[in-house]
Amino acid sequence: IEAVSGNLERIFGYRGASFLSGELIYSDLIHAEDVQRVGEEVADASGSDADSFEHRPYRIADAAGEERWVNDTTAIL
Repeated sequence: IEAVSGNLERIFGYRGASFLSGELIYSDLIHAEDVQRVGEEVADASGSDADSFEHRPYRIADAAGEERWVNDTTAIL
């Protein structure tokens, strides 16, 4: 992760610096039933000519441990 939206802490309770430092790994927060599909979406898009892609909605655990649905657009650098 090279950049984190300022909304991350406000909406999910996580500090962006925790992801940038490697203290938190985003994929560890993705619901067990969604993590494989999200990974496949990343792999598929990484092998394409796209500059960005939109994931199908998936669940993550917020800082309080609550399940939250997210819509995620990823920029490929």
